[in-house]
Amino acid sequence: STLAAAKTITIQVGPSLSYSPESTTAAVGDTIDFVFKGRTHDVVQGAFDRPCQAVNQGGFYSGFFQDASSSAPKTFRVTVNSTDPIWYYCSATQHCQGGMVGVINPPASGNTIAAYKSAAEKSSGSGTPAAVFGGTVVNGSGGGSSASPSGTSGSPAPSGT
Repeated sequence: STLAAAKTITIQVGPSLSYSPESTTAAVGDTIDFVFKGRTHDVVQGAFDRPCQAVNQGGFYSGFFQDASSSAPKTFRVTVNSTDPIWYYCSATQHCQGGMVGVINPPASGNTIAAYKSAAEKSSGSGTPAAVFGGTVVNGSGGGSSASPSGTSGSPAPSGT
């Protein structure tokens, strides 16, 4: 058997209160590029049972990107280390509660994106981690700076391609 080549999946962040697509499937080794457009947004890995709050261990956080211009959008790159569901949200004030959530590798049944969104609407606040981690910030030019190495499985994201 041959291993499939890793692919890059682009998720647009904004400009409205949305990730597009809000649900996607990725294999171990695939790269997720969160491309920021428009107003102030971020992306934080959360847990299904604690919407709008960062995971207790591992995960990722992009930091806030403000008014990313369309000519040189900012990108936060994360390497997928598990096929388990990866829930995420925007921690800007009321963005998660407004439905700005998403999932990589949604479960076949049960915990749906609709259920996560509904629970997020009822949550009282959003958790914002103290520092960027678990991925790499890439400028529109393609150059990047590596964040602290604590990707979704505790291994560093690749800093160069």
